[in-house]
Amino acid sequence: MVFVFLVLFGLFRNSFQHRITVHAGQDQIIRDVSVRVQGSVLNQRPLNFWTGDGDHATEDMLVKYDSRSGTSYAGPLRNREGIHFGWPSDFARINKDVYGIDAHRRRLYKLNGDTGACDPLESRMRYQRVFGLAYDERHHRLYAVDQVSRKLLLLDTLTGKASEVLALPVLHSDVRGIAYNVLDNNIYYSDESTESIYRCDLSNCNPQLLMTLPDGPRSRIEELEFYDGRLFASYLTFREPIWSMQIMEIDTRLRTKHLIGPVMNDLSGHCLLINSMPERSFWRQISGPARILFSDTADPRATVKFPKSGTYVLELVAEGDQKTITDSVTFKVQF
Repeated sequence: MVFVFLVLFGLFRNSFQHRITVHAGQDQIIRDVSVRVQGSVLNQRPLNFWTGDGDHATEDMLVKYDSRSGTSYAGPLRNREGIHFGWPSDFARINKDVYGIDAHRRRLYKLNGDTGACDPLESRMRYQRVFGLAYDERHHRLYAVDQVSRKLLLLDTLTGKASEVLALPVLHSDVRGIAYNVLDNNIYYSDESTESIYRCDLSNCNPQLLMTLPDGPRSRIEELEFYDGRLFASYLTFREPIWSMQIMEIDTRLRTKHLIGPVMNDLSGHCLLINSMPERSFWRQISGPARILFSDTADPRATVKFPKSGTYVLELVAEGDQKTITDSVTFKVQF
């Protein structure tokens, strides 16, 4: 029986790995300095995420987006007595349960994603402004942060009680998003007072600057989350009189960022719970007489600029679960 399960699991995993198809396009001879490539990446996972709070018409709501079916809503977020839990600062999935944290009521709760019903745990935290949830699945630890005291907190998922882990630097006075990376056992957090993202090794309590994001007072990172080892953020922008939200991917190795999915207008998305994310795809140059310039390496139909004549080979890459799929195209440039 175990053998049959393993065989079926192997077949399913292999079919999953091979379901993505990558096409870099046809080889071409071009006589211009630039060309729009004709790549495609098919059968990626959908983009599916939850956020919370909203604005105006969606105030206090659970907002759910799926790239196949669009946007839907549940709520308003409330307990059994009908009291609104209207300041959700994040959600986290632990096994089959979704937990939420409410900054105003200072309670950890279990969330019903179909109805928006909140089942608060017994303990009310003494901390005044608790933001973010970061779950360490390896050690079954749920973290949060108190903006006022700058304390990293450990939350009991049975009682909701909070205990202090460490204090963050005094200059980091507006920490909003936190995330746990299972690959390096580090906590990552965003601080809007310094407009930067930091990485903190819990064994030495010494945060290290990862990258700065000097976007000004009308843009901010509201929450962070890791998915498949990739770091994502709920990125908010303000255009009078409303906030808008979009998913941002932050490349922790290259120290770069790019936006994913639609702009969600009239939405102050404090929370971020990613249920599914398209596999990462990007262009890279394999050969050529000079380095080319992509308008956006993540766009299969990006515009490419060639600095000089010659033969260039480009490769379109899709990174799936434990597998990388590629296809190449050749451009003979004559100008």
